[in-house]
Amino acid sequence: MSTSVMLLGGGLGVAVLAGAVVLLRRKQSDAPLIEEAPQETDLIPAVKPKPAGLTGPPPRTSAPKPKPAGLKGPPPRSKPTSEAAPAIDGAAALDALMPVNTEEAQGHSVGTVVTEWSQLPPGGDYDYALDQTVYKGEECGTWRMNEDKTFTRIE
Repeated sequence: MSTSVMLLGGGLGVAVLAGAVVLLRRKQSDAPLIEEAPQETDLIPAVKPKPAGLTGPPPRTSAPKPKPAGLKGPPPRSKPTSEAAPAIDGAAALDALMPVNTEEAQGHSVGTVVTEWSQLPPGGDYDYALDQTVYKGEECGTWRMNEDKTFTRIE
């Protein structure tokens, strides 16, 4: 019982203090200040009326503006002392960078075994049958995947 009386009395005291603070602030905001505050209209600059006959910015002209006098511009370019590099054929340069695999260049014969999928010739698609995986294409032939993940050419 004593605890509830103390809580009720404390809550009532806090409410009275909050009400007093609100009333004091209202009185202070209603009371005139000693120094006169600038009026709201004093803070906004006065708008001057437009002179008669002006309707907007002047129209644009398409005539070029005159160049300013006295400007020199960038210095002239000097010719390079070395001769220009010879033109290089891009396809020939890429072909020179590709490693040449003699087996791929000649084509794999039937019975050839490669150790992993990355060594298969390009241009084929995988066919996942129930009993085996086959890699086949028109240009690369038909390759069967063995149990040890190697590929053997069968056609």
